[in-house]
Amino acid sequence: MPRVTALILSRTFLVVFLLCCLLHLSYGQQFNFRSYSLEDGLPQSEVRALIQDRSGNLWVGTNGGGLCRFNGKEFQVFTKKHGLPDNLVGALHQDKSGLLWIATSKGIAAYDGKTFKHYSVDKGVNDGQYFWIDSDDQGGVWVFGVENEGARKVLYLKNDRFHDLTDEFPELSEDNYIIRVFQDELQAFHIVTRNGLFKYTGRRLEPSPLAQLFPKNQTVIPLLEDRHGYVWFASGEFPNIVNIHKLVDGRIEVVSLPEGISPEKFHSAYEDSQGNI
Repeated sequence: MPRVTALILSRTFLVVFLLCCLLHLSYGQQFNFRSYSLEDGLPQSEVRALIQDRSGNLWVGTNGGGLCRFNGKEFQVFTKKHGLPDNLVGALHQDKSGLLWIATSKGIAAYDGKTFKHYSVDKGVNDGQYFWIDSDDQGGVWVFGVENEGARKVLYLKNDRFHDLTDEFPELSEDNYIIRVFQDELQAFHIVTRNGLFKYTGRRLEPSPLAQLFPKNQTVIPLLEDRHGYVWFASGEFPNIVNIHKLVDGRIEVVSLPEGISPEKFHSAYEDSQGNI
């Protein structure tokens, strides 16, 4: 049975992230932690992004220390001197071709294992904080973040340049506020905003049917679609998250968390190769 794994990314202490914290949904479970810090080779004490690639390496994006790869034994660090646009890394993603996409405060980079290709202002990416990157089966790359001027943007890559989806659909930004973007297994994008949940299928933007499963006053934030096709959500009256749910065969189930774990701390979810959430 899949287990729920809690991965804690500390932004204020030297203990930067905790691996293998296997938390069963039953109460009274003994929690086991393995911590890594600066003494172990991390370049900076604040972690902002974390993924595992297809080879099993762990990639860690830090708040000013660059990017590092952990192979289970040691850390290899990449910074501006190795080709990164900037040392503040906010999001990471590996696409189907194996390219590693890195969002930094000075633009986006694609790493092929040897060199970093930059996408910055001349390619449609302004300086800012980018929280999320994903890709689709057609080779498109999608990015969500906040520019330094404060504008929240959803960008997509086309013809080797990023374009702004909010320019095409002003209802996402005019008297509105983008909170999060989520892509499901059918390649549809669900855009969470203050004014509701939208679905974008590549041509048109419409209210997402997922929002109809919750009360109207609830902000619905899709977190993950697992290997069984179950969609995991956070919900509450924005900005307060009060519940974690799972959509199973068309019905909503409340996910019971271990004692002491608050749903307010959940901002994302990940399924590993063993099916653990």
